[in-house]
Amino acid sequence: MTERRFAKALRIKGEAAHIRENVSAALRESAIQNRPKLVDPIDYETFVVKNKVVLTNDPQRDMLNFPFDDIQIPQPTPTKTLHTACSTVPKNAASESSSLMVRQCIKTYTGRCHMINFKYHAYAGSYQQLPSAKKLASLPEHVFEIDAEDEEKDDDTLGRSQTSTTEKKGWLFKGPDSGKDNPIFTKQFKRRYFVLKQQTDFTFILAFYKDEKRYELKGEIYLDLAVEVVRNPKKGKFSFEIRMQDRPPSLLAAENEADMDDWIRLLNKVINAAETASQVSRESIKDETTSSGKPENYKESSINHPVVKYSRETDGSLAKARQENRQNMFSIYPDMRRFFDEDEEEEVIESEIDLFPAAVSERFSLRLEEFRLKLQVNLADEGQGHKICNPEPFFISFALYDAKEGRKISEDFHIDPNEPEISAMIPHDILQASDHLHTVEGRSNSPDLYGLSEDWLKSVKRHGVFSVIQRHSEIYLVAKIEKVLQGSVSQCVEPYIRVADGKVASKVHRQMKQFCGHIGHYRMPFAWSARNLTLLSGNCDLPIYKQESIKMTQDEIIRMLLDIRKPEKLKLQVIPGIFKIRFQMLEPNTNVPNMVSASLVPILPFPVPPKVMPTFEVEEFPPERASLCSTFSFYRNNLYIYPLQLKYDAQKSFTKARNIACCIEVRDTDDVSSVPMKCIYGRRGSSVFTTVATTAVVHHVSTPTYTEEVKVLLPTHIHDKHHLLFRFYHVSCEGSRTANRSSAGSSVKKKDSIELVIGFAWMPLLVDGRVAVGDRMISVSSNLPPGYLNHETPPLGRGNTGPDIKWVDGGKQLFKINLRLMSTIYTQDQHLHNFFQVCQKIENSHGVPADLNSINKLKTDIGIDTSETIQRLLSMTKSLLAVETSTYIQFLPTLLDQLFHLLTTTNSEDVGTNTVRVIIYIVSSVHDASKLELLQKYVKYIFRPDPIQKGAKQKTVHEELAKYLTSILRPANADPEVIKRFLAHAWFMLEILVKSMTQFLIDTDRVKMPRNERFSSDCQYRMNSLLQTVIPHIVQKHTEKCSKDANHSIAHFVKQCFTLMDRGFVFRLIAMYIDNFNIPDEKILHNFKFEFLRIVCSHEHYIPLCLPLMRKGLKTFKDIKPEDLRQDFMLSDEFRHKHYLVGLLLFELKNSLKEPRDMRRSAITVLRNQLAKHSFDDRYKTKSQQGRIAALYLPLIGILLENKLRLSKDSHSPQHPPKPETVANGDAKSQRSNSLVPRTAPASDTRPTSNVLEMIAGGVAISSNLNISLVGSQLLNGSTTSIDSATLVDEKEAEARGHKRSDSTTTLTADQPAPVTRYRYDKLDITEIKDLLLSFLYLLRHLPEDILLGWFNNSSEHDIIDFFSLLGLCLHHFRYQGRKRIFTLSMIGDTKKALSMPSSRKPQVPSWSSNRTPSIYSESGGDGFHTPTGSDADAMVRALQEANMSTEVGLTVLDILTQFCQTFKKELESRDGDNALMKNVFKLYLSFLKTSQSESLQKHVFGAWRAFIKKFQTVLFKGSATMCGELCYEILRCCSSKLNSTRREACALLYLLMRTNFEFSNKRSFTRVHLQVIISVSKLIGDVVMASTSRFQESLAIVNNYANSDKGIQNALTKKTPFPGEVKDLTKRIRTVLMATAQMKENEGDPELLIDLQYSLAKSYASTPELRRTWLHSMARLHTRHGNYSEAAHCYIHIAALIAEYLKRRGKIKSRSYPQGCSSFSRISPNIAHEESGIKDDSGMQDVQYTEDTLVEVLEEAARFLEKAERYEVLGEVYKIVIPIYEKKRDFKKLESCYSCLSESYKKVQEVMISGKRFLGSYFRVAFFGQTYFDDLDGQEYIYKEPNVTNLTEICERLHMVFTDKYGKDTVKLIKDSAKVNPSELDPKFAHIQITHVIPYFDDKDNLERLTDFERNNNIRCFMYETPFTKDGKTRGDISQQCKRRTILNSK
Repeated sequence: MTERRFAKALRIKGEAAHIRENVSAALRESAIQNRPKLVDPIDYETFVVKNKVVLTNDPQRDMLNFPFDDIQIPQPTPTKTLHTACSTVPKNAASESSSLMVRQCIKTYTGRCHMINFKYHAYAGSYQQLPSAKKLASLPEHVFEIDAEDEEKDDDTLGRSQTSTTEKKGWLFKGPDSGKDNPIFTKQFKRRYFVLKQQTDFTFILAFYKDEKRYELKGEIYLDLAVEVVRNPKKGKFSFEIRMQDRPPSLLAAENEADMDDWIRLLNKVINAAETASQVSRESIKDETTSSGKPENYKESSINHPVVKYSRETDGSLAKARQENRQNMFSIYPDMRRFFDEDEEEEVIESEIDLFPAAVSERFSLRLEEFRLKLQVNLADEGQGHKICNPEPFFISFALYDAKEGRKISEDFHIDPNEPEISAMIPHDILQASDHLHTVEGRSNSPDLYGLSEDWLKSVKRHGVFSVIQRHSEIYLVAKIEKVLQGSVSQCVEPYIRVADGKVASKVHRQMKQFCGHIGHYRMPFAWSARNLTLLSGNCDLPIYKQESIKMTQDEIIRMLLDIRKPEKLKLQVIPGIFKIRFQMLEPNTNVPNMVSASLVPILPFPVPPKVMPTFEVEEFPPERASLCSTFSFYRNNLYIYPLQLKYDAQKSFTKARNIACCIEVRDTDDVSSVPMKCIYGRRGSSVFTTVATTAVVHHVSTPTYTEEVKVLLPTHIHDKHHLLFRFYHVSCEGSRTANRSSAGSSVKKKDSIELVIGFAWMPLLVDGRVAVGDRMISVSSNLPPGYLNHETPPLGRGNTGPDIKWVDGGKQLFKINLRLMSTIYTQDQHLHNFFQVCQKIENSHGVPADLNSINKLKTDIGIDTSETIQRLLSMTKSLLAVETSTYIQFLPTLLDQLFHLLTTTNSEDVGTNTVRVIIYIVSSVHDASKLELLQKYVKYIFRPDPIQKGAKQKTVHEELAKYLTSILRPANADPEVIKRFLAHAWFMLEILVKSMTQFLIDTDRVKMPRNERFSSDCQYRMNSLLQTVIPHIVQKHTEKCSKDANHSIAHFVKQCFTLMDRGFVFRLIAMYIDNFNIPDEKILHNFKFEFLRIVCSHEHYIPLCLPLMRKGLKTFKDIKPEDLRQDFMLSDEFRHKHYLVGLLLFELKNSLKEPRDMRRSAITVLRNQLAKHSFDDRYKTKSQQGRIAALYLPLIGILLENKLRLSKDSHSPQHPPKPETVANGDAKSQRSNSLVPRTAPASDTRPTSNVLEMIAGGVAISSNLNISLVGSQLLNGSTTSIDSATLVDEKEAEARGHKRSDSTTTLTADQPAPVTRYRYDKLDITEIKDLLLSFLYLLRHLPEDILLGWFNNSSEHDIIDFFSLLGLCLHHFRYQGRKRIFTLSMIGDTKKALSMPSSRKPQVPSWSSNRTPSIYSESGGDGFHTPTGSDADAMVRALQEANMSTEVGLTVLDILTQFCQTFKKELESRDGDNALMKNVFKLYLSFLKTSQSESLQKHVFGAWRAFIKKFQTVLFKGSATMCGELCYEILRCCSSKLNSTRREACALLYLLMRTNFEFSNKRSFTRVHLQVIISVSKLIGDVVMASTSRFQESLAIVNNYANSDKGIQNALTKKTPFPGEVKDLTKRIRTVLMATAQMKENEGDPELLIDLQYSLAKSYASTPELRRTWLHSMARLHTRHGNYSEAAHCYIHIAALIAEYLKRRGKIKSRSYPQGCSSFSRISPNIAHEESGIKDDSGMQDVQYTEDTLVEVLEEAARFLEKAERYEVLGEVYKIVIPIYEKKRDFKKLESCYSCLSESYKKVQEVMISGKRFLGSYFRVAFFGQTYFDDLDGQEYIYKEPNVTNLTEICERLHMVFTDKYGKDTVKLIKDSAKVNPSELDPKFAHIQITHVIPYFDDKDNLERLTDFERNNNIRCFMYETPFTKDGKTRGDISQQCKRRTILNSK
């Protein structure tokens, strides 16, 4: 140990650890080699062809054949949902474009969806996803006795109004039944409230209560046992007594003479009229629920008599009744999730599908409410009417900025805030001058407005809708306010800041009117405003800040937004005025009418014509993050141009270059005379689209910065001539002032004086073939010659290659712009653009050749270097790996379509391989961006392989993809990262394979061909190779999540292959796959295997795949032979071959049960869920269909029988594991336990084996030739392992449990290798047990009758007994626990179970979303544990489910039992029922009565019992009385049930039992039932089962009524039948026994008094052996409960003596050496001979069947308790009686045990005598005083024996507590003195108890004979105690006068 700690400290492995590892590795390798072999699957297609006639003619052919319409043809092609009123793709866009990418994008946006639909796909998921999954009816309520409220008051009050009639009531005094001759009235009589009641059988009961509330019943007097009532003046003045038969009289007293006389008269009348009342009851018995006196009521009562009511019952009618209102057990099983998640709704194919909805954004609407500066002009002063408004036009634009990321996140939304009169200040000709100038007559180049009116789009009142995809606290709404160019900003703002004056306003108005008339189309910055988005809601006021001309860039705006939160740092000048907007958030999915998109396309819903002002969708610029991107699904092609800065401060070409304006045009040619394109989105005042856009002018700045945004609608087809042209003008403000003074004729001069061209710049839209984006620096030219695009701009120019251009400032790049492309047909990614470009080039060159001859030919034909093209294609394909994920997402369908197209057109292996690599990478990247749904939708709706022409040799996607995937995954080419990505996203590739294969079948019409001809052998080879290549990677990486995902995906793929391919080939794929996962001790791979099986077995046509054929020619179950069972109903190789899937599932389940819990849990869940799916499948609802399905799983019964002991209900594992049975196929059948049990081998073989090493390594496999002694020594003496959890035992336990399985098959020789058998004997947990038993019950519920009976007929008796034990386990585990307990567990949970509960995990691969099959781990919760819910509603539902489950299980078990009893009646009756089979069947029947059942089930249970009694009269009334006694006990217990219906049924059954016994004895008597009922009542009272007797009294009355009103048994005889009288006599005897119930109930808390009462009862039955034995046994149990083992042992010794005396009297003593009656026990106790010799040879003895075995069993039980009590010396006397019997039987094993026990006992005697540590008890004298409380105990003294060393304080505290609980607090006083007590001096208000310690007393003779401590504590009667006294009468005095008094007590 020290060495190990040292090695651990050094973090190195010790020698033992290395040995364990090596051994474990060797054993694992050995286990792999010796694992069970899988059978070859059936050739399904060949079988179907050969048996076509059989399959077609089968009445259930739908269960055997696949449907022909499995694949929906034609395929559904729903359209894609449009969110706009018309298509966003311009007309002729596809035909106009020459770009491959543009064409493919347009095809994606305009094409229809392509789906593959399997008609029965709804049945391909789990049981939770079936179409009928949510068709669940409400559960019925069930009433259980266990749910009845605990009745604090006596239940007599509950039944008083129904079952009895009150004749008289009043107060009387109850005296003691026996006592002193002259009782003191006030002390011995207690005032009680008496009620005289008549029962339904017309007998009377006098009950007395504590008070008139009648809550606490104190006792009952049964007047049918009374003789007379007479006065007794000796006991009191008004006393009288009721004299009883064989019992002491009951003494009563009235308060006055009148009451006394009245009670005496009435009671005597009742007693004397008892016989008359019985006669009346026979003539006038009525049903309780109807009124009396009507003839029809008499008829109804007769019908309700049990003899009449149940006379026509048959097995068939009872079975039919049980089938009514049956439920699916899986639907009510509480530990199964019935429904799937709410969001997982059933798929419905719609005509329109919204494939790629836009990413969810928060939307806000904006509307300008008011813009009014403080400086206002009155237009009346200008002669334009009375209106006060702003003095000049202003222009406002809104945009959103993200200060956190430092960028603009929306386009500008322009609003015109001006009044019409103010807007008119700018002439219309000036605003649209450029459009008129660039218009060519007869030709319109304006874009399509989609039917919208241009005037409506130009409406002044407009709304804007902004979107924010990722909102946070740093987003601002920024407003920019501009005005007509006038001069410097400070000069223009000054009038608005000063004090408002009308004259100033008029002056500004007139001045600006002049500017507007000449340069109104030029603007300048004026002011700005900003507000955080979080502060905007509803109507908001914005501040108006003066615009600083130097702060115009975007960076400056962002900086000001960051500083605006701190006004103290940012000094902003506010312009007085009102700037009010309405800004509100729109609810999600809110439809805004009259809204157009950012491309001016009307958005639905859109009324035509529009009725209100337009709402414009403002384009959002989302961040380029993949998680925030969405896939493009519509056409958009906008370009945003941002002129940023012009550096003209150093140029010398233009001296006047200050107020610089930039005009932007889009041109499609560099011809100077051409007109610009009308594609620029216009502003207020101009057209919707214009040809020129102009920036704002910053006054007197030579390096202006611009903040203008120009939005351009790009043409669909962009060629090299498309470019942007920039013109720069110097705008003269002074020139505009003097323009009015110029002559009207010099317009050119006037224009030149205002606008002066100071430069040109241009930039092609396409750079390297793609649209230019981002920041660009451009050189500026001072002239614009024709063909200017042909000139290379500096500094790239090399010589003069174009027109003569004069560059400003030497050709430096002076102009900076920024371009933002918002297009869904052009990409900004260069790699993606290059890929499509090279693909387009290849398509134009007619494909890629593969061989060199073709390459050379193409070189000649088309003049291109094809090899270079291939290399470029390969390079561009690889470069796709560098594309941003956001680009993948945006162009996902288009890109993937092109890649799959390339896969089937290329002949290059490298291109194909890298194409697949790219696809894997794209799928992985998109998934990592949380865009899984995009991939799912692509596969489901978009992917459509190129159509296959019939007869054409064309490559297919599935073949090529499988080929290249196999190549990539081969170890030689393996890239770990690629493999990991593939495994994680294999679902995508495999779904593509499935869809391609399905489409191939449809396109080529091969779907109508036989399965084995649909796909070529090469295709099958590729699929097989693909799986073979994938499996090693899954196994190797099984600890990683990607392997789990791949396993899940492959399972779905294989499942889908069943629908498409040769099913035999698919079976072989499964076999290959499963064979690779049979690696022992690998929990993860084990779970993989069952996840695979679960998915495969969830195929919609799983049942036809399993071939549920019925064997022909079987008329009855007797025709079923063992070979039939082996082939069709046992887990043989033939069965597994023919029914491959179900055989594989059961085979793997069987093997998994040998594994640890975590591994077997998955197997059990798969089986349970599979059966649940069958039960819910609405295609197989008929009885015959469910029967066929159940027959497929019949081998499950054998599996459960092998594991029966692991399912047992006791909490302890079995100590003795059974002997394994080695069978031919290598499996080992065995009863399981918690140990490893080998077969013994020759003792000479002592060599260490690998199996020993395996046990050292922690394994569970052992060889059958392993020497048990070697195993024991190795394990017990070694230090490397522990066997605390295992025990090694013999086979005795199995025999004791009922049987031992016999070995069957092979015999091993020395030359044969010993088969390795793996066992686990640990118990299954409760969830596993319940799941397995639920599956078992499903089989039994639906198995065809002939098959189940055939199984019984061909099974051994041992197997059938085990079968019935499983049924018993079903009843136990599914019993109803009661609503209270269920609520408690649901609220607090079961901590112990919860700790072991497997965590619930949802399927990690939601990729096969079309299947939505949940994982085996997705249950839950529940996996059978009470987890806290915190909800009363949940607990109520669970209680309701458990109640229904218990009822349904009970009905199923009843079905099997009655069916078996009906069929195998002869076997059950053999030896008058004294056979193991009948005992087990009877035990199972009886269990229904022992546990709480629902009322509805109880009705059927009693019906089954009635049938049983009719069927097996010989067993009950002729065979052993044990069964009849047990039945009587349980029936009587039911007679006191809280449920009225149960009591009624029990009464009827009890009466029928009596009547049947009476008829069986030729109508002489029913002695057996009579005696057994009395015995059972005694047991019930002894066990304190009947806490209250009123319900039992009611039941007795009902039974009496049945006897009195049974006309059938009276009319059957010519003379009067004794039957009613015997029933009445039985009732009286029962009531006699019940007289003790009240006292026993009252003294429940006083164990000594309770036992004393039971002793008295046992003594009273000394003449009746069985009754006395019953009470003695009850006493023994009570003693055992309190730990009094010595007393319990003596109870059993008395029972043994009673049996011995019985055997002697009956002459059954076979030898003189046997005990000769009870006298043989005198040496043990002198009381025995005296008490047990009083039995009488009457009718009661005739039904007793004691044997020698019974005697021995009782003596062995006594010996066990004597050993517990440490009374070892008595064991010798006991075994002196037992040993002669064993010697006579020659039972040497028992003799060995006896002598061994004696040897150990005498050793212990020596030990305790030496050590003195044995304490045999302490003794105390206990005296009771107080007539008021103790009644008959007053003045009585008892000797109490306490265990071990009990001191006086302990017994005082115990007795004080006992009697305080009984009489109340502060009513009990202990007398602490041992002196003699004078009762008259004690206070009668208290109960006084005197306790004195005493010791045994022996005289001189005894002292000589009793030498040992045992002898001085055994068989003692005399005790003594000592008290001090003095001669003068004082207790204590001087020491010289002190004396001691010894008091000797003799016990009776």
